[in-house]
Amino acid sequence: MWKDRWSGALAIALVAGASAACGGPSELSSDEAAELTAELAGAGITGASSGLAGSPAQSGQLEATPIPFSRTVSHTQSCSGGGSISVSGSLSGSIDSETHDGSLSLNVTQSFTDCRITRGGKDFTVSGSPNLQLSGTITIVNGLPSGPQTLSFTGAFRWSAADGRSGSCDIDLTISWSLASPSTVTGTACGHQISRQV
Repeated sequence: MWKDRWSGALAIALVAGASAACGGPSELSSDEAAELTAELAGAGITGASSGLAGSPAQSGQLEATPIPFSRTVSHTQSCSGGGSISVSGSLSGSIDSETHDGSLSLNVTQSFTDCRITRGGKDFTVSGSPNLQLSGTITIVNGLPSGPQTLSFTGAFRWSAADGRSGSCDIDLTISWSLASPSTVTGTACGHQISRQV
């Protein structure tokens, strides 16, 4: 299903983008940044995908094509070590019930409540600073994303490590991807310029 491919491409792009992001004694290492970003991105993707369940309502118009839809996203999941990540926002667009062509606009916000994550034997707690946003429009042809797609992943999160380190990570990334070619991530993460192809 295309949403699984989209989710995978976005997660890979975010991990690759973060892997060059941070360093220094009181900052996240490249590996730590990649692992935390992957966890947070995965939650955002899961939350946004929860709004795709079911078919667009036809409002009693069986002949109507394209069918407009609007879904509210509201998803909370537990973090691996306690705390939670909440994803809220909207999915909207229209889809032709016969050709399966259409578009999907995505606008979701992630917030964190003492989200505890253990990676590489290290414990981290993530909280909002204030939050992260994922937004963009996806063009769909014959039920699949068509051509290059662009998503924006922006915002900030605060983190603290069990070893006493803490900080804030600002993210301003543009993710371009398609099912037929590698994804690219450009922008800034944790104060570092990012330009990568994955």
